[in-house]
Amino acid sequence: MKKILVIYHPLLIDDMFIKEYIEISKSFKVKVICANKLNMWKWFSFNGIRVEKSLLKQLDFGNYEMINYSLPFLRNLFEKKALDSIIEFNPDIIHIYSELFSPSLSQVIHLRNKHLKWTKIINYSWENLDFNKFPYSLFGKYNAKNIDKVLCANDEAILEVQKFWVNENKIQKIYWWTDLVNFPYTAHTIANRNIFSLLFIWRLLKDKWLQDILFALKELWRNFKLQIIWDWSDKQFFFDLVDELWIPDQVIFLWKIAHDKINEYFNDSDIFILPSRTKKGWKEQFWRVIPEAMACWVPVIWSSSWAIPEVIWDAWLIFEEWNSNNLALKIRNMLSNSEEYAEFSAKWIKRVKGKFSTEVFVQNLIKVYSSVI
Repeated sequence: MKKILVIYHPLLIDDMFIKEYIEISKSFKVKVICANKLNMWKWFSFNGIRVEKSLLKQLDFGNYEMINYSLPFLRNLFEKKALDSIIEFNPDIIHIYSELFSPSLSQVIHLRNKHLKWTKIINYSWENLDFNKFPYSLFGKYNAKNIDKVLCANDEAILEVQKFWVNENKIQKIYWWTDLVNFPYTAHTIANRNIFSLLFIWRLLKDKWLQDILFALKELWRNFKLQIIWDWSDKQFFFDLVDELWIPDQVIFLWKIAHDKINEYFNDSDIFILPSRTKKGWKEQFWRVIPEAMACWVPVIWSSSWAIPEVIWDAWLIFEEWNSNNLALKIRNMLSNSEEYAEFSAKWIKRVKGKFSTEVFVQNLIKVYSSVI
């Protein structure tokens, strides 16, 4: 059986990723290398295992310390024990979930070139910002020259990878995925409704998104309510804004709902909205919450922020980012015709199962691994 060595830093907090590779291990001998501790950003840090150990026992994995560089750009490099473990495993493929310009990918390529000359290397790129500049370009060009396959999460990621002169035959788009088990179909209808329910899920950061929904809600009729599932720091800013707009009776703040309970709020909603704003140094790539809503047959209205229209697929459901008037118009149009609403609800399920399910992602990876070996 061919051997796949997977490097995925946040394994210990991602049970969906673990389940995916438990399935892949039926076709390949799989070992996963991950970080024991990680503090990549303020909102993505952990210390210790946060998934069920019974699930982890089904997967061959090793968690290792990172090299403690003071430079944030270099903090995802593994210590020597992790590298020795890779050499000992002697894989046919190393699949690292890291950007093409990442020093951690360079570390793996250097290891392969020195000790595992016949091993193929694959990475997975989400990034849709231009990183073809110093110092990222040094790592990106080295990696591009030595990589065997680049998997990209969206069309814009492909465009950014091409800036490093990767051979087009080595590039392939595979959408990121989500586990749809906890998001079953529930029939939705707006016929004979007096109150319409909108839903927002994400962090309350005042420099980003939620304001557009609140301003749109102010423009809409009084028979709209908004549920906000949130977990971040700028709560007082939004509490005050809701009061300033005179809409406190239309807004419900819900604190940190468990992931396996989110489907209940989808099923109670008529439209799911996430008005992302493109900013300097940040653009949308992919959100699991979109296919989760689509799987529940809840129409999704999103902003025109970069990769998201590619996921949503239907331009009619995209509003101009930073434009709350346009968002209010999209909401009114969607909820003004029960027959059209039913059509939008029904057509999502085929797309989400055919593009963004765990089964499709696993099948695509198995095909890639088989073709590279």
